[in-house]
Amino acid sequence: RVFVVAAQQLQASPDTTVLACAPVTEALCFTASGAGLPVGLLEWADAAGTVLGSGGELCVAPPAGDHLYIVSAPGLSCIISDTVRVQVEEEMPPLPENLRDTFGLCVGEELRIDLSGYGHDYTWTGCDGSPGAVSGGELIVVGASEGEQCYTFEATNGCGSTSLEVRVFVVAAQQLQASPDTTVLACAPVTEALCFTASGAGL
Repeated sequence: RVFVVAAQQLQASPDTTVLACAPVTEALCFTASGAGLPVGLLEWADAAGTVLGSGGELCVAPPAGDHLYIVSAPGLSCIISDTVRVQVEEEMPPLPENLRDTFGLCVGEELRIDLSGYGHDYTWTGCDGSPGAVSGGELIVVGASEGEQCYTFEATNGCGSTSLEVRVFVVAAQQLQASPDTTVLACAPVTEALCFTASGAGL
């Protein structure tokens, strides 16, 4: 039998990156097809070109790392290959090093929390579930008025998710109040620690 098919790109599924956690104990299975193309003409290979199998389905249990599985129809120049991407992680994503749970912001100013070099997929949402204002990897917080703003950071991979609730306190211009407000007199050697306090409105 000779199958004459139109020029096309193969359709591999899933078409989004597959996330998994090492060790992969159950095989990950992918499928592929083409219009009018018998699946027996399809071939699967890894990024190095090593043939892994043929047909409309491939099942693998890859080690930790990033993997590409390419399906093609060898010998058919009119058929464009497709690729399944797999990321196998060894642990949940860590919190970004430069992220903390509390920030301060003056009224009328803008805070940008930049996580563009973090290296993991993540989202920002308001603590009430509303979407955070994100641009180019940065969460943008505008201090329009005094008060507290709350956001949830969440990063996810095949091993699970990591989250942190981040609060931004927007305060008016003011002077901090330190106590005591008079000169502290002491005699050396100071055998007991001298303690001071300080506060600010809404801070």
